[in-house]
Amino acid sequence: MFADQDDIWLVDKIEISLSTLKKEEENSGQLPLLVHTDLTVVDQKLEVIGLSFFEYQKLNPKKVMFNNLLMQNVITGCTVIINRELAKVCFPISSSAIMHDWWIGLTASVFGKVVYLNRTTILYRQHSGNSIGAKKYDIRYLLERLTHKVTLIKNMYQARSFHNNYADYMDESKRYILEQFLSLKDSTFLIIRFKLIKNRFLKHGILRNVGLLLKLKN
Repeated sequence: MFADQDDIWLVDKIEISLSTLKKEEENSGQLPLLVHTDLTVVDQKLEVIGLSFFEYQKLNPKKVMFNNLLMQNVITGCTVIINRELAKVCFPISSSAIMHDWWIGLTASVFGKVVYLNRTTILYRQHSGNSIGAKKYDIRYLLERLTHKVTLIKNMYQARSFHNNYADYMDESKRYILEQFLSLKDSTFLIIRFKLIKNRFLKHGILRNVGLLLKLKN
């Protein structure tokens, strides 16, 4: 499990996460497994801002197929529990990884299974010092994002490193998806958009994807 020093674990976090992991292991044997959960968004005084992190940001926590995760991460590290089999695969984490939870989620989606537990296990504290934090998905957020160009530079660095580490061990279909994603870098304006849609390299929600298709820089 992974801990962020400014968040609050609910008293049953370990119990319910571990029991879910063990149940999955009983069904999946030695498969690499990752379990993640919802969070309650709170302010510095632990006053609730949003009961569900995923509702607050309009994200689908079950959208964890490999092609989804190459584009956008929905796994929050402080909620995660992984088994030993996944630890053997995902470590060491590449220096090109955008975040540790993103890298671990990618490896789980390729070599094992990602399981979402629809429970809140964390009070996710928001303050000025947050490295990432949760920004409410509302009209103000959308207008702010639409004024900026969209770039996949960090995604590409992460995907290239993932390819270097794991391409020889991936099944053909997953390797094809990864190579299609990497090919976006050298594609033309129209071909990039065709590949994004064809391979479902998309973000969460219609408006995010409208922004992606309109504002993505080559």
